[in-house]
Amino acid sequence: MDNLELRYNDVEFYKITDTIQKSFVTSIKHSIERALTPVKRELENSDGFIRVNYKEHKLEITSFYLPLHLEEKIKRILSH
Repeated sequence: MDNLELRYNDVEFYKITDTIQKSFVTSIKHSIERALTPVKRELENSDGFIRVNYKEHKLEITSFYLPLHLEEKIKRILSH
């Protein structure tokens, strides 16, 4: 999903070098992508994107340039 940026402790996904961390973050990414399936088309058709940072055992969700209704849907999906 091109509109999804994933970070682990503020480090961008592609900059993670530790194999175990990379594997862990990859599994988180797949879970998030599956969870966002109901809004995938809407998200991909928008000009915005989502940044998810896994930090201190929590997801920090930040959205950029998304319509408010889509942003609310995404936060509701990922908050559960």
